[in-house]
Amino acid sequence: MTDPGVNLETAATSGEREPALLEAGARVGQYEVLSLLGSGGMGRVYRARDTTLGREVALKALARSFRADPSTLRRFEREARVLAALNHPGIATLHGFELFDGSPYLVLEFIPGETLRDRLERSPLPVPEAIAVGIQVADALEEAHRRGVVHRDLKPSNVMLTGAGRVKVLDFGLAKTLPRPAGEEAKGPPTDVTTASGAALGTAPYMSPEQVRGDEVDTQSDVWAFGCLLYEMISGRRAFGGGSLPEIAAAILRDEVDWSRLPAGTPPTVRRLMRRCLRRDCHARLRAIGDARMELEELVSAGGEAAAPPPGVRLRRRLLPWAISAASAALAAVALLKWRAAPRTADLRLSLELPSAVALSDDYPAPFAVSPDGSRIAVVGLEGGAQRLYVRALDELVARPLQATEGATQPFFSPDGRWLGFFADRWLRKVPVAGGASVAIAEIGGNPRGAVWVPGGTIVLSPSQTSGLQRVSDAGGTPTALTALDTAAEDVSHRWPDALPGRRWVLYTAASGDSTYDEARLEIVSLETGERRVLLANASYGRHLGNGVLAFVRGGRLLTVDLAADGLATRGEPQVLVEGLRYDPRNGAAHLAVSPSGTFVYSPAAAIPPERYVSWLDAKGGLSRLVDTPRQFGQLRLSPDGSRVALRIGGHAASDLWSLDLASGTLSRLSSGLSPQRPAWRPDGRGVTVAAHEAGRWRLLTLPVGEEGPPSVLLEGADPMYPGDWTPDGQALVLQALSPGGEWNLRLLEVDSAGRAKGPARPLATTPFQEANAAVSPDGALLAYESDELDGVFHIYVRALLEGAERIRVSLSPARRPRWGADQRLYYWSTSSSRFESVRLGWQKGHLVADDARPVLDPELGTSVARRLVVSAVDGFDLDRTGRFLVLETAADTNPQPLGRPVVVIRRR
Repeated sequence: MTDPGVNLETAATSGEREPALLEAGARVGQYEVLSLLGSGGMGRVYRARDTTLGREVALKALARSFRADPSTLRRFEREARVLAALNHPGIATLHGFELFDGSPYLVLEFIPGETLRDRLERSPLPVPEAIAVGIQVADALEEAHRRGVVHRDLKPSNVMLTGAGRVKVLDFGLAKTLPRPAGEEAKGPPTDVTTASGAALGTAPYMSPEQVRGDEVDTQSDVWAFGCLLYEMISGRRAFGGGSLPEIAAAILRDEVDWSRLPAGTPPTVRRLMRRCLRRDCHARLRAIGDARMELEELVSAGGEAAAPPPGVRLRRRLLPWAISAASAALAAVALLKWRAAPRTADLRLSLELPSAVALSDDYPAPFAVSPDGSRIAVVGLEGGAQRLYVRALDELVARPLQATEGATQPFFSPDGRWLGFFADRWLRKVPVAGGASVAIAEIGGNPRGAVWVPGGTIVLSPSQTSGLQRVSDAGGTPTALTALDTAAEDVSHRWPDALPGRRWVLYTAASGDSTYDEARLEIVSLETGERRVLLANASYGRHLGNGVLAFVRGGRLLTVDLAADGLATRGEPQVLVEGLRYDPRNGAAHLAVSPSGTFVYSPAAAIPPERYVSWLDAKGGLSRLVDTPRQFGQLRLSPDGSRVALRIGGHAASDLWSLDLASGTLSRLSSGLSPQRPAWRPDGRGVTVAAHEAGRWRLLTLPVGEEGPPSVLLEGADPMYPGDWTPDGQALVLQALSPGGEWNLRLLEVDSAGRAKGPARPLATTPFQEANAAVSPDGALLAYESDELDGVFHIYVRALLEGAERIRVSLSPARRPRWGADQRLYYWSTSSSRFESVRLGWQKGHLVADDARPVLDPELGTSVARRLVVSAVDGFDLDRTGRFLVLETAADTNPQPLGRPVVVIRRR
């Protein structure tokens, strides 16, 4: 059966599809290939760097099978001419045209973000957001039509949503140019003479009736496709469905759209617009796409469902100056805040460079806090290698360090703004904002998940990642329970608390064991009675913005929803406030801080993951780079013979596994479009086992190395699982799997001589705690792994691999990522001191013992080196037989801000 979403023209073309794959580092003229962005019927698109101008671009290559097809070559050339003639912020810019190895390449604007298709796979868009996207798509099409160009292939995968709230219309490969009236000056590309009537061109579910029939098409076909697009954004379903191309074509020509699938709150104006766009008779259809744009803009400006323009919308009446930068999201946020509150003087918008901010990854909460009056920001920073708190007033240029705050994390202000609370060295502490000694409040453990200081002298905190909330007096004392995990709801954590101003209720995030934090709940608990209520589903990191507005995070977006008059329930539909902020759905942490006055601070999400070098680290702290160009390297593993490195290139959503030959420095691709995770080499070095998540299923696959062939499937299931380490004989794989209770446990999968699983994986280390990142010793006798059984903080444990009767903790301080070296020494990364440490394992009188624990690097060199390394639970490190460490080194030239980018401050006056 043909994919009903496929392009009809390319579906009819047989033969070879793929051009010769360009590897990272290949050159096409002045452009250096960085990674593959995607593949389609007409070829591949690469992310590349313009080595002359220093900018990133997208290279669109024509498939080899089309090179000898004159009509396809003309179509490719037509896209170049069309794009060159179109100059609009909503249309991808054409930078140039290149010929390389006999193949044509378009050099296009590189647009970070996600396609509308990817966004709709998660959920339908809220109506205001759909209107925002619709206005921008219509605006781009209006410009194309004005230039005599019909897109003919408008669909969600050809609409890109950027992190700055902008929309870009892509792919004019099937564009048609209209004949111009006699005597009219040609302002666009020449008339298309290669495509005649009778050819059905387009993508099935979005084709107009005249396209399906093969009739001559004009701008009315784009109006029809726009109606399909708007319907799908709001309803989450295609307007015309079917299991095959004939079924879809029949539905387009015969069936009525199911308008009942639209949400009840869809404005009548939007419903009427869609009906007018989707009339089969093109003469009765909405005449111009500009009319659609005006109707949506009038709805916004009239104060219907959205009384201020949603993010990225450019209203022509008011000509808002949207900038393609992190500040555009801030402008959108300001517009929504103005809508939700009484009129006041102009808001203050800042893009703030914070001083020496600590490089915290996305799985940490914000390293900053905002004072209750919105006048100051506290931030975790570095000074001489020591981590401490800084305070900066928004009307000043200098941040002032607070003494006696070494090791501070997760700061929060007191209700009067005179004190700062923070966590450090297993204690909850406070320090005067004006300066002075810090005061210990309570010992709570080393893995807290947020705190809030509520009026009346109480601090509410989450002491660990697997606990309920606790409360303690700000004068000091022993914390007592405020909430207990609800076993009936399968709760695994209550975290990230915030206060509801003026009420004795605390807001927090509650998560279940079988979900991400995009599926968590926002709950509230009464400080007086202990009563709990669910406030909002599918939300995390809730914060009160003031004026009865609740902000929360979902899918990396900051959204808002109104609170009822009593503040104990929500009302209305959530709306997007900021597109893209730093957020990790694995634990709900967000880089966001707010004050009751309405001021909020956030760190925008990186449009492109950070770039790194692959480097050797020697015992003296020297770093030697193995590659000349930094890329989005991650999750490296050294081959058993030390000759190659398996590593990912790309972000979490789009990456592949590559093999780096250490002798030649060349990269070879091991996967394509798989987004593999956690590579583990087979002992013979002929394959790398990875985890892959596709179509709702998790699989463990072994990718062949040095030989052709498809991946072999080791294990498949519905729950997340990752490979850990193979036993030296290759007869078993230690893996980690998510249990029904939400804990990561270790299991052993035995395989036969052909590498096939003998049966299901059997329990190896299964407790109510988290066990992860297994490493098997070179002799196959011992197993090292992480566990958070001690106060919810990860330490390194070692046990006999198979018997498992005896185990010992070998790390004295919190640590991650164990790796075995020579002579039974175990190495790991100390998360508390940010350095490599090692310990020797052995047996005495039948008992497992650890001795000779020591840091690996000279302490004087360790701090400066550690700040350049990227070591996390996922990315880790490796080491060879000589004791050199294989690490990821931060590319300081491409990541000048340790936070990844400046923070954005919105202060209401």
